[in-house]
Amino acid sequence: MVMKNKQAAFVDTSGWVAFLHRRDWWHREVKEVIEAYIHSQHVLETSNFILDQTITNL
Repeated sequence: MVMKNKQAAFVDTSGWVAFLHRRDWWHREVKEVIEAYIHSQHVLETSNFILDQTITNL
């Protein structure tokens, strides 16, 4: 799939863990940034390796 004129941000393991784990120190800030990015119709990118690390850390 090709997406033209869309800004993308790469989210690493620490970003996903903070987003998904309410007790994480950065949860509120990361949640606000990711939700704002999604609502502005930008693209979030990650990798299978990052998702694997995220699941392992949860």
